[in-house]
Amino acid sequence: MSKQWAMILVAIGIMAGVALGSRITVAAYESAQQQERMAVIADELAMVRTLGALMRCESGFRPTVPGDGGDSYGILQFQKPTFAWMKTAAGMPDLNYRNPEDQMVLAWWALRNGHGRHWTCYEKAVAKAVNF
Repeated sequence: MSKQWAMILVAIGIMAGVALGSRITVAAYESAQQQERMAVIADELAMVRTLGALMRCESGFRPTVPGDGGDSYGILQFQKPTFAWMKTAAGMPDLNYRNPEDQMVLAWWALRNGHGRHWTCYEKAVAKAVNF
């Protein structure tokens, strides 16, 4: 496991732990500017929680596990054709299918761009992220 990948997982864990202590209520902030900033933070936190829940469900956080009878691989259980399509659509041609950091980067892009349903665990991950 690379140092960078481990740091990403630690950051996800810390952010998830912070979220366990309290929910962000955007309406609690008075100014429109404060509400906008808190909405952005809440959205990013939901994305982090969704990505973490997706990794847990798909691979149990194991970065080199095969799945789907050998058709899927890695921490986010990408299939090669899906990974190739997404990295082209994202404009990230240098991403490597077998690299867990690259899988996380591409999954973040996919979730941000409405492609979460490519994972069988997507609905379950969103439910866990929302119902923290």
